[in-house]
Amino acid sequence: MLTVFLVLGIFLLRLPPFGNTIFHTHNVGRLIILCLFCLSIFRKKKQVIKSLDFIVLYFIFVSFSITLSVSITDYIGEYKDLAVGIALYYSYSRFYTKVSERVLISSLLVSVVVNTFINLTFYIQIEPIYSFLVHNLYQKYFTLIDLNASRDRFFIENIDFFIFPFLFSLFFSRKTGYVKKTLLMLFIGLLLFQFMISGFRSLLVLGLLAIIIPLLITKNVRLKLALLFISILAPLVLLVYSTPYFHNNSINRVINPQEQDVRSATSRLSLLKNAFDIFKSSPLNGIGFGNIIYYSEAKLSEKYNNPLYKYTYIHPHNILFELLAEVGVMGLLSYLIMMGYFLFTDLYRNKHSTYLKIGFWMLFLSSLVNPSSVIQFQSTFWVLRSLIDAQSNTNN
Repeated sequence: MLTVFLVLGIFLLRLPPFGNTIFHTHNVGRLIILCLFCLSIFRKKKQVIKSLDFIVLYFIFVSFSITLSVSITDYIGEYKDLAVGIALYYSYSRFYTKVSERVLISSLLVSVVVNTFINLTFYIQIEPIYSFLVHNLYQKYFTLIDLNASRDRFFIENIDFFIFPFLFSLFFSRKTGYVKKTLLMLFIGLLLFQFMISGFRSLLVLGLLAIIIPLLITKNVRLKLALLFISILAPLVLLVYSTPYFHNNSINRVINPQEQDVRSATSRLSLLKNAFDIFKSSPLNGIGFGNIIYYSEAKLSEKYNNPLYKYTYIHPHNILFELLAEVGVMGLLSYLIMMGYFLFTDLYRNKHSTYLKIGFWMLFLSSLVNPSSVIQFQSTFWVLRSLIDAQSNTNN
């Protein structure tokens, strides 16, 4: 029963938020995870969580940064989702079983399918489903979708490239029949197509990397995987690149960049410089978790004073520079120690969960080029980490 609630909570957090009251689906998901966290604390049978000390160290530095925060609202806005992500990690580590692992991985796959359906519904504007989504999505979230669509950017906060390595593991499994293989191949192509038309270059690159990396490390199916990749990629590139309907898509922005595309790429350096300048004002402990936009708003003109442009033109789009500015050298060091421990265990101690590990580190790469504080990212990041560590602890 507890596994069912855990899966439900994660599923709600992985999808866009529905409802326009305080009990919208993301808040319900957060509440479920926090309740399970409270129950897991008092659970008698406890799994050993080897990485917990490093996670707690990082969380302590983030927590104490509230004393330096000028905007408590911004602090709470990001802190609550980090707290829910870590609570999710702890809860699942306590409740882990082989059955719950299969159920949880299946729910992640289902959430990717549902997210893809919602994304393409918005893109093509399929009625009456489109109207239903417009009226029932959380209004602030829909506003961001609408603002991004006005500049030919679709599928915001999409991190579903993490599932590619797992889909390939299913495709080449001897237990997977031909019908399922065909469906998997079609779905892989659909996901890649989605990234191509999104207008986000980083999403396309991350999607391609999530396909290529398994090709490089899986020796026994390398040729088959390469042929599969080419057979899916080639027609999709031709279709998207040659069809005017697909707006200013990701492929066009890479092959034929316009002036604004070049300006967008070079502006990333100024975003990092802005974060570093803020860091210099309080190098040891930072300015407070989640406060970087508050400190930078003075640089925005009234023309850009809305949530989309705050993230587009101010957020550093890099978790290392973000933490450097917000929690200082000490906070960043605690994060690097934690991630270093994860990397060490994945390379030298944990010989299992290969495809989950690729998905996890693809999310880390995403955090170096995109904002990573949203709940969709935090929930996925920590659930993958909990799956990897739980499998490692069980097998070792």
